[in-house]
Amino acid sequence: MGVFTTLATGSTAAAVLWTLWASRRRNRLVFSLPAQCLDSKRVIITGASSGIGLATASACAKSGAEVFLGVRDMAKGEAARKRIEQTTGRHGAVRCLPLDLCSLPSVAAFANGLPPGPIHILICNAGAMLSERSEVPGGLGERTYAGNV
Repeated sequence: MGVFTTLATGSTAAAVLWTLWASRRRNRLVFSLPAQCLDSKRVIITGASSGIGLATASACAKSGAEVFLGVRDMAKGEAARKRIEQTTGRHGAVRCLPLDLCSLPSVAAFANGLPPGPIHILICNAGAMLSERSEVPGGLGERTYAGNV
């Protein structure tokens, strides 16, 4: 079974981001962090409704973090939040907020929707590769570029 571990050396963010290890088993990523290594830490994860973002959010929540899921599709985000709470048993430790990185008003609303306090870890996982070119309103340019940069 694939498991990743982290050695708690240096900052928590560096330990999590640089020592994460993932393996595939039945097309599912399996993550594990030492228990309570993220106690009292606040983590934002973009693109957390599926895939690596979902697995990372689950691992962070299981390790004691307060996790904020930034998602475009709130229905998928809420389903991910419920799944994380069921698998980790940490009800109320995960919050889902709408976030479309191609929209500056959405980014501002996301930031304003966060409760006061520090953000200890930011995991920028959201990304898209669109097959058709389209422009983003507000002067951000092409949609794939705006959402990924």
